Amino acid sequence: MPRQKRALRKADDGRSYAPISQVEVEEGFNVRTKQPPPDEEMLMSIRSRGIDSPLFVRRKDGSDTLFVLDGHRRYQAALIIGLSEVPVIDYGILSEKDAICTALRANCYRKQMSTADWVYACGKLMKTGTTVREASEVLGLAKSSVAEYFKIATADPSVRSSLKKSAQGRITKKKAVEISRLEPEAQPKAVVAAKSTTPSGVLPRISKVTGDIPGVTTQNLTVLLPGEKKKEEYRMAADYKERCMAMEAQIAQRKPLNPSNKKLLGMELTIAVLRGRMKVEDAFVNWEKV
Repeated sequence: MPRQKRALRKADDGRSYAPISQVEVEEGFNVRTKQPPPDEEMLMSIRSRGIDSPLFVRRKDGSDTLFVLDGHRRYQAALIIGLSEVPVIDYGILSEKDAICTALRANCYRKQMSTADWVYACGKLMKTGTTVREASEVLGLAKSSVAEYFKIATADPSVRSSLKKSAQGRITKKKAVEISRLEPEAQPKAVVAAKSTTPSGVLPRISKVTGDIPGVTTQNLTVLLPGEKKKEEYRMAADYKERCMAMEAQIAQRKPLNPSNKKLLGMELTIAVLRGRMKVEDAFVNWEKV
């Protein structure tokens, strides 16, 4: 016979209560990456009025244990105070995907939900096979926002850990998205660069630490990084840099032998334009003087 689950106590106020000994926290499940312990104000409030908002809990096959989906701080406070039971809303047996979505919905509009929390939770959703569209519909967030969280979740660990640090060592969500679009081997360097830049200076700095590609400016680097063809375009830009350097080496060798050679001078002006050292108009002015 299937095991019958232990019934919860139904109170006069219509809420369900579970013995605190039946409730547990599942390690690694909390959608918040960093949560402070209950403060004295919270403990005083619970001592005088009890727990106002019930804990969201779920069950697993063959177990009476109730695992906390939402309400980890309230559960900790109940343990500190020594409550014998806590109010709960029992969601029954849930899949990992549904459990994470339920916890996220409960936290969606709370101010304490940080970018690091969203990235961590969306990373867990990705592992369950959830798509950006599905997560957007379930959580009620714009697809563009969910896509950014998903993108950062796949970035180098240095990017994700920098979202959790104190203000001095933390990078913004915008910077994290930009860096996560770089080649994986360039991301740790870009994190270091992003921490030392002004909010508007991250793109030029990233271009320097990833190879100082000539001719790349804030405007065209913005176009270069996003999109599915980013890797191919980035490789093309690196190849373009090498070709420019090879041409410069050839010009440097040949020019002393024939300093007035118009073809060499023209190539030199072209390279100067490509490497961003000269404007196109100025190059034509100089060419006319040759």
